[in-house]
Amino acid sequence: MFFSKNKQSDILGMNARNMLYISRFNSGANKRFADDKIFTKRFLESRNVGVAKLYHIVKDHRQLKPEFFEGLPGTFVIKPNRGFAGQGILVIVEKKGDFWITVSGKKLDREFLYRHCEDILEGKYSISGTHDSVLIEEKLNPHPDFRSLTTTGLPDIRVIVFNLVPVMAMLRVPTPESDGKANMELGAIALGIDIGSGITTGGARKSKYISKLPNGEKAFGFKVPFWDEILHAAVKIQQVSDIGFLGVDFVITKSGIKVLEVNARPGLKIQIANKTPLRNRLVKVQDLKVLNPEEGVEVAKTLFSEKAVIENVNFTPKPILGARENVLLNSEPPESLVASVRLNTETNLIKKGLIKESEKLMDITLQGKRLKLPFEVADRAILGDDDLVLSGKYLKDFYIDPSKPFESKNLVAISNASVDEKMLQNIDEKIAEIDTEIKLLSYLNPQNLSEQKSLFLEHPQFSPRFVYRDLDLDITQLRNELKRIPEVNHELFPLFRRKIDELSRKLDLLESRSTTDFGAVSEALFGKVTRNLYQEALNFIREYLPNLKLDESEILDFKTSREAF
Repeated sequence: MFFSKNKQSDILGMNARNMLYISRFNSGANKRFADDKIFTKRFLESRNVGVAKLYHIVKDHRQLKPEFFEGLPGTFVIKPNRGFAGQGILVIVEKKGDFWITVSGKKLDREFLYRHCEDILEGKYSISGTHDSVLIEEKLNPHPDFRSLTTTGLPDIRVIVFNLVPVMAMLRVPTPESDGKANMELGAIALGIDIGSGITTGGARKSKYISKLPNGEKAFGFKVPFWDEILHAAVKIQQVSDIGFLGVDFVITKSGIKVLEVNARPGLKIQIANKTPLRNRLVKVQDLKVLNPEEGVEVAKTLFSEKAVIENVNFTPKPILGARENVLLNSEPPESLVASVRLNTETNLIKKGLIKESEKLMDITLQGKRLKLPFEVADRAILGDDDLVLSGKYLKDFYIDPSKPFESKNLVAISNASVDEKMLQNIDEKIAEIDTEIKLLSYLNPQNLSEQKSLFLEHPQFSPRFVYRDLDLDITQLRNELKRIPEVNHELFPLFRRKIDELSRKLDLLESRSTTDFGAVSEALFGKVTRNLYQEALNFIREYLPNLKLDESEILDFKTSREAF
């Protein structure tokens, strides 16, 4: 028995998956997108996501001439464009004379390859059972780390993503029984993966739990290479494809990760591999507001790491640190210092004379967060021009971006008890003054909106051309004014900090007018319109504006839209 009785209700079954997630969050266009491997491959390639090279697309049996087979490379993979569950895939590892050798050692002649391609064209392996295309792809070679698990076939990693959060993952290991394919139905082994660390937690083979692989290696404790890159890529793919409930299959080569395929109907045996029900995880993240892939990965690592189980998390983004940061030393009197942030050091260091060596912890404020950290005293030969070295191991509550620019500031060190109310009022007034000066909408609303609207309504084929007010703001000056606002050690200052960051993003938005970055910058400022938010808006309209007629026109998929244009 994999699950205790109190967890069995959290198991996601096929019907619940279809009704609660696929039908609600995956449109027909989403499913067609995922089912068409050719379109998916080109879509991902255009967005700098690694995929296997595509050698040939066969759409008609007349292409299957003898010279076609003779011109194939030494190693390749044959697969159906719209296949499912790994069916119809042939992996060729070499050619000997008139025969092609599969990954499991079988010898195939040209007649066999021809008939196999014919079966694919006739839809034998197609998810819809209709005519299909044959793909001839590059054969990928696994990362050397996987040699400890298997020497047969190509292992792959399945990640399920929901609401921009990776909720569960598994590593599928091919076996001779599975003919070198990473398919559980055929006999491959599935290993559960801890989302937080990328380390396997155990495995299953044909729905039976195992603790060892056929070669004697443990099913737990294997560290998946490029784990963080895999999680970020999975979320990025959901973000760009808009498939709400998504499975992404990756393979890992020496050079990094590549996407094998995306799946709008991911299977549910991943629950067996992880010995963990899926539904509970999906419910946890469904109502979270996740702004970007980085936050989605951080949420996943917080919620689903075996090292920390947190039932209720109100997720907020972490502050971002650069390679150097201004730090407030909470001493008597307080001092403003400059710290170097280093990932490759184990210890926090501070310049001699700044703190008594008898103290056990140094008390600092960094980006509005008060920290008490262990330290060692160091001389200038080690510290250089900085006062402190902060070790990355003690900065888990921050993101670290070495490319973030640094500007030295003299931090105002004032305790909560003695902060002058007038100072807080001055900060508030300065922020309000800058916000008023920006006048965002006056620069974003077209000056000829009424005219262009009338022309469009009179002539539906007319393409509006909008004219905007000249950007006569001194954005550099406004940015400098924001930077000069003093950081005070007060419980209200985090509110001011969030407003300062918002104003900075408004300036970013104005600078991105008429550029391709405008959409992304706008989402960073206002947030992304999710399906849940859209549904909330519709519900609001129905409840409070009952006389307003909703748009009930047909929703066009990509193909129909392209034909219309």
